[in-house]
Amino acid sequence: MLKKIVNAVLIIFLLPFPFIGAADIMKKFSPYFDGNSIGLFIGISLACGLVSAAIGYYLANRSLPKPLLWAGAFLFVTGISMSSVMGLGAAPDFSPAMLQHPEREQYRYALLFLNALLFGAAFLLVIHNRWQQLSVHKWIVLLFIPAFAEMIWEFQHHFFLGSRMQQWINGGKDAAAFMVNYTPEPVFRLSGLARCLQYASFAWFALLLVQGGFIKKWACITIAVFCAVGFCTGMAIALLGYASFAKLGILLLFVIPAGPFAMQYWIGLALLSKKENK
Repeated sequence: MLKKIVNAVLIIFLLPFPFIGAADIMKKFSPYFDGNSIGLFIGISLACGLVSAAIGYYLANRSLPKPLLWAGAFLFVTGISMSSVMGLGAAPDFSPAMLQHPEREQYRYALLFLNALLFGAAFLLVIHNRWQQLSVHKWIVLLFIPAFAEMIWEFQHHFFLGSRMQQWINGGKDAAAFMVNYTPEPVFRLSGLARCLQYASFAWFALLLVQGGFIKKWACITIAVFCAVGFCTGMAIALLGYASFAKLGILLLFVIPAGPFAMQYWIGLALLSKKENK
């Protein structure tokens, strides 16, 4: 009984920890402020990540099939990685000022790229392990492919933004016009549709896991609700384009990478922490 209580407390602690607790600690050491070095920030990020990893290791259901255990671990690590991204404490800088410290944005998007790869690996592990039991749910692969491809494209696109901006400026072009050329309105609208596909694939992925008895129904329902909000937000981006920034307010959290990766992290936590296997 005591162990169940301890496990429940730890799960509740981990649910917001990468996005609130750990990120808040890291913000004090963000390279965006007070002349902090990125090396120090990475060190603090690793220390906070070890706390999450240690608790996740304690909670992990080692009776899971190995592919599912690894999949849960990969998804769980996306949350640890996202805590470092959110700990930067500043929105991505797409202005010419970012050229003074391009490593900050490169660090951000390198982690996001890593998270996309972790999600891809986790998805393939689960699908491969459950393929014979999926039946009609095998169609999720057609949803996953464009959703994953857009993630990979988006994060490498922004990783190289600094070097491309420098080339643009060196060519004598107006720096203020760079972003609308680098990410034009139609591309931005397509990214909204990609968010719809990503959230739909996360919800479907959670459904597969709950039907296999690997996560609890309440976890699947919670994830599905958040994914529904994210889907609608992505649709708004697709319809409104850049004008959506002035209308969506707090819902923009579902558009930035923190939204999709929060879903992945919670799926990973739900998968690792479910003890009984129905």
